[in-house]
Parts: sequence; structure tokens; C-alpha cells
Amino acid sequence: APKRGLAFGFSSFEEFREELVEVPSVCPVLGIPIKISNIKFSDHSPSIDRIDSDIGYVPGNIAIISHRANVIKSFGTAKEHLMVAKWIEHVRRKPASAGRRYALRSVNQPNPVNVV
Repeated sequence: APKRGLAFGFSSFEEFREELVEVPSVCPVLGIPIKISNIKFSDHSPSIDRIDSDIGYVPGNIAIISHRANVIKSFGTAKEHLMVAKWIEHVRRKPASAGRRYALRSVNQPNPVNVV
């Protein structure tokens, strides 16, 4: 965190560990099982998340979520994630002709979005 100019608001690693409490058995974001393994890192591995990525690792701003949820969260803002989710739901409701190109009206903007 300090290398990126973010705060690390703990005086020691022990204090940091105490703030984390424990690893949940289920990811609070995606609802998938969280599995701890010393052998393989996976989507189900626990990951330390900065709830507000602009703040850093400070008390009240960290949570344990699945690695998959943290990777998804790392790309884009909450607003962008909602826009993508709305678009996916919209597209899945419209059957596509196999191999044909078609245009869908964006659910987020009035302009059409080209889909291959």
C-alpha cells in the first residue's frame, strides 16, 4: 500500500490480522465457498479487499472476500459494474441468430451497441 501512496493504518502485522477477524466460509459478495489451500490458488481462495480502493488498508476498510470477487471488483467502478450487469441481462433476453451480426439498443445509453 505505501508503494502506491495508500495508507496502511496498522502499527503491526498482528494488529492487521486482528482487524481481519476470520475468513468467512462463503464469499459475502458472490456467495461462493471460500476455500483455504496451501497447494493451489483459485477463484475460491480468500482475498483481502479494500472496500474503498482509494483509501488503503485502514481499520474499517478491509474485508475478506473470494479472489474471484476481488478480481471482478478490481476492474471498473460500481456504476460500470451495474451497467455491465444490466447489459448482460438485456442481451440474454434477446435470442441471437447463429453467426449473424446484429445491433442491440444499449440499456444504459440511447445509442445502439454493435454485438458480434
